[in-house]
Amino acid sequence: KQDASSLLQEVKPSYLEDAISTNDWDSNWFISFKGGVSSFCGKPIGCEDFTGRFKPLMNLSAGKWITPKLGLRVAFQGFTFKDCGETMADSHSSAFQNLHADLFFNLADYFHHGITEQPKWDFAPYFGLGLIRNGHTGAKPFAFSYGIFSRYMLCNRLHLSMEIGNTTTFQNFDGKGVNDKLGDHLLQGSIGLDFTIGHVGWKKIIDVRPY
Repeated sequence: KQDASSLLQEVKPSYLEDAISTNDWDSNWFISFKGGVSSFCGKPIGCEDFTGRFKPLMNLSAGKWITPKLGLRVAFQGFTFKDCGETMADSHSSAFQNLHADLFFNLADYFHHGITEQPKWDFAPYFGLGLIRNGHTGAKPFAFSYGIFSRYMLCNRLHLSMEIGNTTTFQNFDGKGVNDKLGDHLLQGSIGLDFTIGHVGWKKIIDVRPY
């Protein structure tokens, strides 16, 4: 008579294809520190050209990847910008602060192999809404932020991060122009590091049908 214990065998789980768990609150958070340059382009157009208004930029953000394709973040940009004066003597630099929430869509996920693996590259257009403040005039209009966010994995929790974007707000942000039409822009480019917090990657979902 065969021993009942010899009939017990370990069953390896099988997983659903292209399905992941997105319910883990502590997974795939990140913080980002970047530095770069910005250039203000306003309406009416001032005397200096695009490169004549380059200023240093600080870019800080924190967010979470909800799925491999979708992410959310809160971002802050600041330092100074040079407005569009009618003459070079009339143009001056002012401090600014730009706080906005963004939604980004990772196009690189379509080319990744292995849905739970940590990919080497991410390439994500983003769009967001927030407030931008002019430290000289005190103006705080609504602003639209949009651009492209990309990063390259250096190790499991560290990425080299790059970003090119623009912030569009109303024409009177720099104190020149009308207050009910869009027309002032702050173009930005920055590079820095992203740090992943919490669990890294995505959990597979077990296929219960064999059981």
